[in-house]
Amino acid sequence: MTWRCDGIPQDSKSYSSLPHPSDPCDNPDFLTECAHCGLPRTALTPSPKPPPSDSPAPNTTVTPTTPDSPTNIPPKPVDWQKATIIGSVVGISVLSGFVLARSLTPLPDSPTPEPSSPATTPQPTPPIVVNPTTYPTAPIPEPASPVMPPSVTITSQEAKELVAKWLSSKQVIMAPPYDRKILAEITTGKQYRDAITAMNWLEANNAYWKYSSQNISNVYQFNVDGDRATIQVKVIENLVYYKNGKRYNDRSGIKTTIVTYSLQYIDSSWKIADSENQ
Repeated sequence: MTWRCDGIPQDSKSYSSLPHPSDPCDNPDFLTECAHCGLPRTALTPSPKPPPSDSPAPNTTVTPTTPDSPTNIPPKPVDWQKATIIGSVVGISVLSGFVLARSLTPLPDSPTPEPSSPATTPQPTPPIVVNPTTYPTAPIPEPASPVMPPSVTITSQEAKELVAKWLSSKQVIMAPPYDRKILAEITTGKQYRDAITAMNWLEANNAYWKYSSQNISNVYQFNVDGDRATIQVKVIENLVYYKNGKRYNDRSGIKTTIVTYSLQYIDSSWKIADSENQ
């Protein structure tokens, strides 16, 4: 059973320390104070009005009250801590009974697991040994001595003819048409560079050499070493120098010189690589 509290005291007493009035709420019958606002349950019962005098009013029957009358026994206040402890004990008792009943209930038989087959230990795979293939070792050939082609060999006469060809070609190399193609066929190295420099200067300055005669009178030395050779000869030239159409006699006349020519076998032919006047 429950009793309702609207938070408004009816016993004409002051309860200023309590948070009332409040919304009506229902309380269990065993509580003597409202769980919401703390108002005593007895405060909700109106106090009886006192009689006007000590003597009973006429025709008024006063019923004496006995100490054992239940209406005169004030309600005993309920301790909140005690109520909480009692509730906790009840809850624990209920939970303990549930656990005890659960433990007494027999569990269904669980299936017995079948014995598993023993695990097979993998056997290590033997390593694969690859035997290296043995190949016969070929003998390393000895480096052969360079064999010069037959055309590399040059004689003293062939060397003299090469110098004579150079002297006669100067008539078209150091004079119009300043033939660079013939120059490249006969010379190489320093001889070619010196001749091309002289040719370019003559052409740029409108100058040239004119040769009336060129002779090789003597051969003094001749040597061959592989693709190199030297020949020393006596050269006699009758030449005239012209510039801008004018003849310069101070630079003209017969010129006799002993010249040592260095020859080189290159591009499948012998060429004059250098020359030095004595």
